[in-house]
Amino acid sequence: MAYGAGSFPPHNRLHPQREEIARLKPKELLRSRYLQQHYDPLRQGFADIPSQPEDSVVIDFNYYRFDNASTPRLNEDIWEEIEQMAFFKYGVRPHWAKNRNLGFLGVQSNYPNFNKFIAEKKQLDPQGIFSSKWSDQILLGSKAIDKGNWCALEGQCICSEDKHCNPSTRYLCKEGLVYKEAKVCGYSSSSIV
Repeated sequence: MAYGAGSFPPHNRLHPQREEIARLKPKELLRSRYLQQHYDPLRQGFADIPSQPEDSVVIDFNYYRFDNASTPRLNEDIWEEIEQMAFFKYGVRPHWAKNRNLGFLGVQSNYPNFNKFIAEKKQLDPQGIFSSKWSDQILLGSKAIDKGNWCALEGQCICSEDKHCNPSTRYLCKEGLVYKEAKVCGYSSSSIV
């Protein structure tokens, strides 16, 4: 299993767009427990999350991940669209222990005291004992985003060309179904690939 999670501020702006995806692709979302388990809490109210600046709700994206990085997930395009809509349109804060790297693109802007945190981190841990290559990449932007083959399938990038998906399996880079700014790896039934 692979996981992604985010803390949503107390608004329901994402819910109608998720409903539109469900209307356009009902079979795909009905096969997923995601629809029932993770969005119904939005209808029931919001949890108080201590680490958030306002009342929030946490939503997990749970999905099967293949061992082979070039194998697309079931309903890859739907998951990627909801993920990008949440993080980039609504500024959802990622769970620091569960997300794919793309969930952290531009994350610094979601934290008003981010630069203060970095300064204190450097003061308290000047030798980087509590740092890793991953944390340096995310916090300090020390490494460029990997734009190699299949990088979008693993959440290492957002696709901008077909090779970031897997054209040999007919997964191509295309715009989102509802959130048109999203770039997702979607299956193409066309014989011309």
